[in-house]
Amino acid sequence: MSEEPENTGESRNPDGTFKKGVSGNPDGKPKGSFSLISILKEELAKVPDGQKHSAAYLLIQRILKAAIQDGNDQQIKNILQYVEGMPKQTIKNEFDDEITEIEFRLKK
Repeated sequence: MSEEPENTGESRNPDGTFKKGVSGNPDGKPKGSFSLISILKEELAKVPDGQKHSAAYLLIQRILKAAIQDGNDQQIKNILQYVEGMPKQTIKNEFDDEITEIEFRLKK
């Protein structure tokens, strides 16, 4: 049921993946675009005036205070999920037949 991806140019392999060492975006990011994550990371790395520690360190201290001293259960849950990850969940197949292929189709 699956079709071979179409080779869309010299930068692609026959299976549709990019060839090694070839950029999928040779023109780079468009001018004027920015990343909120990059801006946030830059701001967190800064040390606020009159402080000894970075904003990231101060944020972590505040989160830990809320969890430990204030007993904020949601903060405790968030910390555990970030550190340990979400608990693994298993899904039991209740069908007699094994599912070997699932097909999804998106319509516009």
